[in-house]
Amino acid sequence: MKKCQKNVFVFLAISIFSFQFNIDLAFSEEPKYGGKLSFYFWGQEVPSADVNKNNWVTRMYISPVLNRLVEADFVKFGPRGTGEFTQFTTDNVPEKYSRGALAKSWDVNPEKIVFNIRKGVMWAANGKENIMKSREYDANDCAFNLNRLVNKNKWWKSENGGFIDSIYAQDKYTCVVKTSKYSPNAFTNLAQHVTSVQYAPEVIKAGAGNWKNLVGTGPFLLKEAVVGSHISYSRNPNYWNTTKIDGKKYKLPFIDELIMPILPDESTQIASLRTGKLDLMGTVSVKYKETLAKTSPDLKNNGWVEIWPVVLALNMNNKYLSDKKVRQALMTAVDQNAIIKAAWGYGASYNFPVDWRDGSSILGPFNELPNSIKNLYQYNPSRAKELLAESGYPKGFKAEIVFSPSATAGTHGEIATMISAYLAEIGVELKLKSLEGTALSTLMQSRKGYDILSTNVGSKNPLGMFGSLANYSDKNKWNTPNYKNNKFSELHNKAKVTVNTKDRNAILKEMALMLMDDVAYIPIGASGRFGYWWPWVKNYYGEAMSGGTSIGPYIEALWIDQKLKSDMGY
Repeated sequence: MKKCQKNVFVFLAISIFSFQFNIDLAFSEEPKYGGKLSFYFWGQEVPSADVNKNNWVTRMYISPVLNRLVEADFVKFGPRGTGEFTQFTTDNVPEKYSRGALAKSWDVNPEKIVFNIRKGVMWAANGKENIMKSREYDANDCAFNLNRLVNKNKWWKSENGGFIDSIYAQDKYTCVVKTSKYSPNAFTNLAQHVTSVQYAPEVIKAGAGNWKNLVGTGPFLLKEAVVGSHISYSRNPNYWNTTKIDGKKYKLPFIDELIMPILPDESTQIASLRTGKLDLMGTVSVKYKETLAKTSPDLKNNGWVEIWPVVLALNMNNKYLSDKKVRQALMTAVDQNAIIKAAWGYGASYNFPVDWRDGSSILGPFNELPNSIKNLYQYNPSRAKELLAESGYPKGFKAEIVFSPSATAGTHGEIATMISAYLAEIGVELKLKSLEGTALSTLMQSRKGYDILSTNVGSKNPLGMFGSLANYSDKNKWNTPNYKNNKFSELHNKAKVTVNTKDRNAILKEMALMLMDDVAYIPIGASGRFGYWWPWVKNYYGEAMSGGTSIGPYIEALWIDQKLKSDMGY
């Protein structure tokens, strides 16, 4: 018996040693420079290179070349860090979860916003000296870009009722935004919004829309943008950023070349992934999960969820929908989770009007919300019929739902059909009306001519989203439900001038609960996608984006294990 125990002890000791040895090997794996990364993420046709003229998909394509002042700190707070904040698909990453990029640091107060510019960052004009010379990025460049941004968004100016008096370079490394009043969204809009990327003034003069003119400060240099084929990038040898891996500092980026192919056909995308022609694909439908597991079991994957959940705007100018109990009845008659599973296979339901899937939410855990709110999210057709009866409509009523069949990857029609079936169970007869996207947008902004409207609403910037409902003026085209609540509007005005983040979030939480109880929208949920990558792609943790549709900040830190790729037969 003692001999047996001794042998077990020796076996365990060897096993523990081997396990620890393997961990050490994994953590001490040296990053490798060189190689090419083929990456697909919504690879649509090549548009203008000027994000101020073509927001989508330009913002994705320019992110390896151009920097913002501030970017999402996915390293510290994302899946490779604490996991406290994971919703880096939003353009509105809270200041707490941000890190400096072109601005090394910043200071925000009611009188001004100061950006302290990082020293030694160079505009990389390699091969494009006809556009500009390589030179240091400074506060004058920052002021130029911020003024260009504000001139596009004129309502930000104090003279037009906004918050910005002036923007100027105080010295070479200090850019000042003088403000007339405090605006909680000012920092995000100026420092890290999708349109806040920094262009060289020389590039703007030469024509920022032309990809051949693009010169940036980012990890990569643009090689070529070929219509119908691809966009390619090469390593910026003088890039300013570094990273630490196992305590050792490395100059970025690791890879020599980045290729983003344009693959409009989904079957071609999946075939390219399966055959290793794509090293990394950031957006894969859940319908391919089972087949990819069978045909390509070595692939790694990570799920992520959109930040624009599908909602049904209930027009309160409608006779029936003006009744709060009726609106609550319609919501409890709908099985959100079943719709998500049927339409997308994967997604999130608890994400409207505020996304509370991680530690950054102002609402806190869903199970700690008032029962009256939680009950609205529970599928309960019996309770729905009771609410209709209490409102005087025991036999239901007729209404119309309007949608665009192309929205959210072509699923709004399917969702509208399922909604119609659910409401029929409680006596509400729903007529389906399909409109092309532009026609639907025009109807939506008119705020009339519909009963129920299927649309998408952002859920990561509560102050902005609530602002669209706090204003009932006819000039406000975004109040789709025609929501009017004086208390809600008063709280929004208070939140806009509340400087303390904790105090402001408390106000926003009160507004969120009020809006959820009023059921201005029936929240359906957000569609889920998957990122897939091969094991030879190293230092990747499944990030979908790093603030909005920015991919550059995490692509710069990836490296390719060429030997492993070869050993796997690719």
